[in-house]
Amino acid sequence: QWEVLRHLLGSKKEGSQTEVCKEVEKGQAITKLLLNNVRDVVEQIKQGKHDELKRELQALVLQSNQLQSSLEVTLKIDDAFVLPDDESANAIYRCAQETITNSLRHSDATRLTLAISKKENSLILDFYDNGKSIGELVAGQGLIGMRERFDYLQADFSIVEKNNGFRIAAKIPLRSYSLA
Repeated sequence: QWEVLRHLLGSKKEGSQTEVCKEVEKGQAITKLLLNNVRDVVEQIKQGKHDELKRELQALVLQSNQLQSSLEVTLKIDDAFVLPDDESANAIYRCAQETITNSLRHSDATRLTLAISKKENSLILDFYDNGKSIGELVAGQGLIGMRERFDYLQADFSIVEKNNGFRIAAKIPLRSYSLA
């Protein structure tokens, strides 16, 4: 930008400062328009990832509900949900799979809710069932894998087992993408 401005200033005769200012303003307007276009494209890409993950989770829940009748799985996704990257999508999907599997295999739950929302600059996962306590919780490969995925995302992650159910909670920080 400075090179263009210097060229314009050097090529204009005295008294034509107004023309230079008009050219600079025109360049700034074009730059602003292009930057807004890039931001719109990035937002559309993010929205596409959100829609893709949402469809994948809906299919997972539908398949789970069709293949068995002992556990009713419900998906709740907040309208404000934003997905920043593929690693987050993978972690969320794998966590949902493992949670369904664990609820079916270990807890004798009849209801499982997979809730995803956005709060401030974080995604909030709250996956919980109404199953029975199985005693001391021993983390197998599935829970260990979940923890590793969320650690990689620098997310807060917790597993809580109580007499009235099992809960997996995660708070994934949204990464900011600055184009300015």
